[in-house]
Amino acid sequence: MQARQRPWPLFALLSIATLVCYWPCLNGDFVWDDDAWTLHLEKLLRDFSGLKAIWTNLTALQQYYPLTATTFWVDYHLWGFWTLPYHIENLFLHLAAVVLFWRLLTRLEVPGAWFACAIFALHPMMVESVGWITERKNVLSQVLFLAALLCYGRFTNYWRCEPDSQGQGPQPLRTQRRDYAWALLLFVGAYLAKATTFCLPAVLLLLCWWRRGRLSLRIDIVPSLPFFGAAIGFGVLTSWLERTHVGASGPEWDLSFLQRSFIAGRALWFYVGKLLWPTDLCFIYPKWQVNPHIAAQWLWPVLAVATVLALWAARKSIGRGPLTAVLFFAGSLFPLLGFMNGYFMRYSFVCDHWTYLPSLGLIALAAAFALNFAEKFHAYRAFYPSALLVLSPSGSSPGTTARSSATARRSIGPRSS
Repeated sequence: MQARQRPWPLFALLSIATLVCYWPCLNGDFVWDDDAWTLHLEKLLRDFSGLKAIWTNLTALQQYYPLTATTFWVDYHLWGFWTLPYHIENLFLHLAAVVLFWRLLTRLEVPGAWFACAIFALHPMMVESVGWITERKNVLSQVLFLAALLCYGRFTNYWRCEPDSQGQGPQPLRTQRRDYAWALLLFVGAYLAKATTFCLPAVLLLLCWWRRGRLSLRIDIVPSLPFFGAAIGFGVLTSWLERTHVGASGPEWDLSFLQRSFIAGRALWFYVGKLLWPTDLCFIYPKWQVNPHIAAQWLWPVLAVATVLALWAARKSIGRGPLTAVLFFAGSLFPLLGFMNGYFMRYSFVCDHWTYLPSLGLIALAAAFALNFAEKFHAYRAFYPSALLVLSPSGSSPGTTARSSATARRSIGPRSS
C-alpha cells in the first residue's frame, strides 16, 4: 500500500506519534518573549479597543504581526493565561501544516511525500516553533503560506509540466480569479502572521521554472507582480521596525558585507548539518568569530555558491529538482542569514526556529532521494518503518529538546526578535 493512495490512516498514526513526542511541551509555562505577546499585552487583550490598536498601531507590538496577536486576543477571552490551550493550538497548527505540505508535494508529484511530512512533523529542529507559545507566528504563517501555494497552483497550474493553450489551468475563468484572490489574501495573512513568508512570490516563480523549465512573462511573471509588491512593502516595514522599534541597531550589527557573507555561508551549512543530524540542539548557540583574515572562513560561502553552480550545471542530467530545493532553502533563509539586521543576532547568528519554513525544501529533497534509493534496492516495504526509527538519529527528541529550550529561555534576557 502506498501512502499516496490511502493517506489518512497514516496521518492518524503520524498525528498520534507527534502528540506523544510533543507531550512534554504541553504543560510548559510562559517563557522568554511569551510575556511580551500575552502578559505584558493585557491592556490590548482586554477589549475591542485593544484589538483595534493591534491592527492600526504599527508599534503596539514588538513587530507588526497583527494576525498572530489577534489569535492571542481570542485566546485571552477564551481561557485567559492558561497555557495548555495555547500549546495545543500550536500543535494543531503544526499538524495542519504537515497535511498541507503533503498535499502540495503530492500535487507536485514529489516522491516520498508522506515520508517528507513525517520528517517535518517529528524533526527536533521544529520544536522551538511548535513548543514555544511565541512562535505561534511560525506555525500560523506556515499554514497560510502553504495554503496560498496550493491556491496559486490551482490558478496557474504550475504542477503541470506544460500549461494549456491559454496559459492557465482547465478551470473556468471565474474559478481562476477566485483561486488567485485567495492566494493573494492568504499570502497577506501569512505575512501579517510573520514576515518569514516574504519569499512566497519568488517561490511561485521557482516552482513554475522547476516544472516547465522556463518562465513566461504573461503566464508566470505578470500574475506574480502583486505578490512581489506586497512582499516588498511589508518587507520595508518589517526591516524599519526591526531597527527602530525592536532595537536591531548598534555595535553588534556594525558588520561589513564581507563579514555578513561569512556569517551567511557558515549559517547555511550549520542548518544543513543540524537538519541531517539534529544533535546538541539548544536555544542560544555560541557566536563564532567573524574574521576575513581566517582563511577557513572563506570556505563556507564559497562552498555554498559552488554547490548552487554545480546543481545548475547538472540540471539536465539530474533534473531541476535538487537545485529548486536548495534555492528554496537558501532563498527563504536569506534575511535570517545576517544580511539584514535582526534583534536575535545580539545573542546568536543562528536559531532553530528560523528553519521551520526553509527546511521544507531540503526535507522534500531528502525524502525523495531516500525513497528512490529504497526502490532501487527493492526495499520499499521496509522503508517507512525503518526510516521513522531514525528521524531523531542522535537520540535527540522533540520532548527533550523542548525541555532544554525552555530552560535556556528562562536563563537569558527578556526579549527576542
